[in-house]
Amino acid sequence: NLITGKVKKSPNEIKFLNEYGSVFNGMALDISDSEAIEIKKVKEVEEVYPNVEVYANLMDSVPLINADDVWKLDVNGNDCTVSGQECLTGKGVSIGIIDTGVDYTHPDLGGCFGVGCKVIGGYDFVNNDDNPMDDHGHGTHVAATAAGNGILKGVAPDAQIYAYKILNSGGGGSYEQVIAGIERSLDPNQDGDFSDHLDIISISLGFKCSLYNEYCGP
Repeated sequence: NLITGKVKKSPNEIKFLNEYGSVFNGMALDISDSEAIEIKKVKEVEEVYPNVEVYANLMDSVPLINADDVWKLDVNGNDCTVSGQECLTGKGVSIGIIDTGVDYTHPDLGGCFGVGCKVIGGYDFVNNDDNPMDDHGHGTHVAATAAGNGILKGVAPDAQIYAYKILNSGGGGSYEQVIAGIERSLDPNQDGDFSDHLDIISISLGFKCSLYNEYCGP
């Protein structure tokens, strides 16, 4: 089992945060450092990790990876305007944006949310509801970089987006929320059948390793 632990305010209270079974077998607990040490002694526990805070990072992608050149190619690497085959623009590909949510009302991102829209689904793990609206901006930026299709085009302009809000309005979150977003990407409709898993997930985050030097590893 893998367990993440977050230092709690009260030494007499252990709070269960989440449980995972798709990406790995583990759970997230709100516990003290001493409690984490005791749990780590249990032979059935493989490792204990801190629930490190993560932050949004910005990065320009389309021109850096020459995505606009790829749009001119077909699946065989030939010029699609000559071969007549479909160009590589992300059609039929699903991308999970694990971030601050997505402003699906933006015209470059389809202007709507749900079946038939570019942002076809998602979930808000911060407010625990089905409306992953972005209240920060970073997730919308990332979604547009990945699959925007309007005044500006993203890397895969014809791809569909699933928005998983795991960062709050200040752009902050934690490992357990990141894991929750990854788990949902493997089973978007939560029916236990992974055949509808997303093709790609985007996690544009960072964390302050210097605060957790003991754990700055894989």
